[in-house]
Amino acid sequence: MQIFSFWNIVLILSNLFNILGNLIIFINSLSLTFKVDQIEFFITVFLGFGCFFSWINILYILGQYENFSLVNKTLANSAPSIFWFAVGTSPIFLAYVFSGFCMYHETSRFKDLQTSYVTMLAVFAGDEIDKTFEDTADHPLSNLYIYSYTFTFLLVIANVFVFLIESGY
Repeated sequence: MQIFSFWNIVLILSNLFNILGNLIIFINSLSLTFKVDQIEFFITVFLGFGCFFSWINILYILGQYENFSLVNKTLANSAPSIFWFAVGTSPIFLAYVFSGFCMYHETSRFKDLQTSYVTMLAVFAGDEIDKTFEDTADHPLSNLYIYSYTFTFLLVIANVFVFLIESGY
């Protein structure tokens, strides 16, 4: 009966999905006749579900340990305040995305709203900050725009997120 417990079935499913996704990649790389245009969709689905089920199983296994339970409880306690803070700050983020698109739409990093959104997320993560400065160097007030964004999001908002997580402890 222990062999067919819920968590063992989740583990078997994750391994099957990952094996199927990797098998499709392997067969697709060897065979010229097997190549299909939408094969990447199937690979993505199998590997995505495999990783999803693996993540669920890892959370269950780590939940058995006291130290991880503390981290898990801390995140669970602070999740509502983090959610509402993210909802509250999203208009500020979207304002920066839209204003970046409006002011710098001639550049490659702000050519449309989707690219502007990804650029602002990358800058928030600390990536591509210098490339964003270089790409907007020809435009007036670009330094002020990027400095104000990095100050607002990298210093203020990121630290408030850390404070909210600490308050959940």
